[in-house]
Amino acid sequence: MSSPASPPPSPTPASSETEAASGFGIAHSILVRLAYFAVDSFFHEIKIVGAENIPYDEGALLACSHSNMALDPACLSYGVIKAAKGNKKPYIHYWAKNTLFTNPLFGKILLNAGNIPVDRKTKNNQILFRGSFEALDHSEIVGVFPEGTSHHNSRLIPFKDGTSWTALEYLTYLEEHRGGAKVPGGKPGAQAKAAKIVPVGITYSDKTKYRSRVVVEYGKPISMDEFSEEFLSGKEGAAKSAVKRLTARIEDEILSLTVNGEDWDSLNAAKMARELLWEEEEDLRMEDFKEVSQTLIDLLSHPNPTAALSALRSTLVSYHAYLSTARLRNSSLSHIHVPLPSSLDPSRPIPLPSRLSTLWILIRDILSSLVRLPFFALPFLVNIPIYMVGRYGAGMAADEVETEAQMKLACGLLGSLLLYPLIALSLFWGVFRMGGLTGTLVGLGTAGLCVWGLVMYHLSLIDDNYQHFQKLVAAFRILIGIWSPREYDLVLPPVPNPFSQSPSVGSLINTTSPSPRSSSPSIPSPDAPLAFGRTYPHPSTASTIHKSSLPQPYEPNKPSIPSRRLIRQVLRTRLLASKALEAYLVALETTEGEVVPSSVWLATSVQEIEEEIEVDGVVVKRTKKVGTREAKEVVQFLRHRGARIVPGAAGGQDTRWLEMLEETDAPLGETKKER
Repeated sequence: MSSPASPPPSPTPASSETEAASGFGIAHSILVRLAYFAVDSFFHEIKIVGAENIPYDEGALLACSHSNMALDPACLSYGVIKAAKGNKKPYIHYWAKNTLFTNPLFGKILLNAGNIPVDRKTKNNQILFRGSFEALDHSEIVGVFPEGTSHHNSRLIPFKDGTSWTALEYLTYLEEHRGGAKVPGGKPGAQAKAAKIVPVGITYSDKTKYRSRVVVEYGKPISMDEFSEEFLSGKEGAAKSAVKRLTARIEDEILSLTVNGEDWDSLNAAKMARELLWEEEEDLRMEDFKEVSQTLIDLLSHPNPTAALSALRSTLVSYHAYLSTARLRNSSLSHIHVPLPSSLDPSRPIPLPSRLSTLWILIRDILSSLVRLPFFALPFLVNIPIYMVGRYGAGMAADEVETEAQMKLACGLLGSLLLYPLIALSLFWGVFRMGGLTGTLVGLGTAGLCVWGLVMYHLSLIDDNYQHFQKLVAAFRILIGIWSPREYDLVLPPVPNPFSQSPSVGSLINTTSPSPRSSSPSIPSPDAPLAFGRTYPHPSTASTIHKSSLPQPYEPNKPSIPSRRLIRQVLRTRLLASKALEAYLVALETTEGEVVPSSVWLATSVQEIEEEIEVDGVVVKRTKKVGTREAKEVVQFLRHRGARIVPGAAGGQDTRWLEMLEETDAPLGETKKER
């Protein structure tokens, strides 16, 4: 919702049509159950944090981050219902465009589902506010998304003021009905209270991936006490000032509940660092996922990085680009036992997997999958149409990352609603059909229970089998890449070497000499000619984002480069990135008194800095908060949450082994002389 230019007029008495907006009917029950089943089916783990902050017994606005279209309200509702524990009203109203209510039948369905109409074009918020006021007066919850739209940016986008106007205008609504008069439509004898705003952050481990993980975190409620006096003072500009302050407060709170980076390079580099430090996805608890991810982003986004830190960041970004282009995941490389060495002995060669070893890996994974196949064959064959429909839905939104999961989920859910009843009817007709009305009902019930059991059986087995399928695909791609002649490899420039000189603590973490940071300093022109004289888009193109006041949305780039031509580069970059990351963290841990940048909500020390910014052509001063943490505390924080950080990973001062990585046609551990 767009913020009004001036405070909207006081609400007028509601019509009978708007009163219906506060009701939850059968349409809402059906949608909630479908959403609950869909979320449970799509995600492997849904973690709810801060459920005690949901005020079920009084009116509240849940102000939520919005990066994943329809999955955000589905997850938000899921969390409220899951945490309700028998509460009679675990439901949420949502705002919807008023144009959706023009069709009488569809409008009644939307109202029956608890939706509240919003008039965006005219900015006439009377209907919106009235419906929200009625819901709040009934001690019900309204779900809102202050960013105004779903997006795929690297951080929160600027918030709109609609949530703040609603919460503060509700104060005016209550003022006009004080003095003993009962609020129209309100509960008899109940004393209405000012609404609270509960900030909510939703963090996805991978928002487009089937069977990924998600955490929904509910923050501390924001009271209106701090803003009510100014808003109700009647002074010129006071209402708008209070609204702006409340919006800023909401944004700060949701910022602390989500993962944010200045650009996509920062997020991608931190993602690779996280996956290298926690090679098994399950090793990092979802309760710690947000803090760990933001800590790594802060570490790799130093405002004054040294050359070594810039090279480390660029190496991680390159590794992400190579993995994406080769259609591999770091977890798949870990699962197929392409291990990272536990120490760096310069005299010990670290070869790429041999051709025979990759063949054995493939055979082993085929046998492992065949052992599981008899147990998973039936649910797999039954659900093939659903897999195909979901994949087709994802392809329809391939260029809109924030929509991809929604389409995948919606198409899969539609396929389920068509397929499962058909299977149940087939079972009834062919197996459980009985005579008479009672026999028919018993037969239908038995067939339905069989299908439900099959669905639950499928969900219990899908994660293990899906992981083994990914391992099998990764093993096949690595086999093809290793067995292919080396002349088929892409001729890429060497990944920047963080240890081009003997590393020292100062070279890794010194912050006294600012060094301009390039998103990808080693990346040539995207049109640079590669092997065979052909021109390919460079795999790192997708992660090169130009800085601006607001990060550019992520634009997926899928260059048509055969994965076999990148396998050796992927494995080399993985080793280099892992050891450079470990060396950096060990250097931080062994330095006393060193501090690193930190998000304010994670910081152990916060300073206020005066800065000048230009707003509407006018230069104004503002106070900016800058946070820092002790470097040693940061590394210990990561260790305590399971990070794989090996002391001495930098291999002392001898880094001759890394020079081999610069020879793009040689295996790790093999020198020119040995060839």
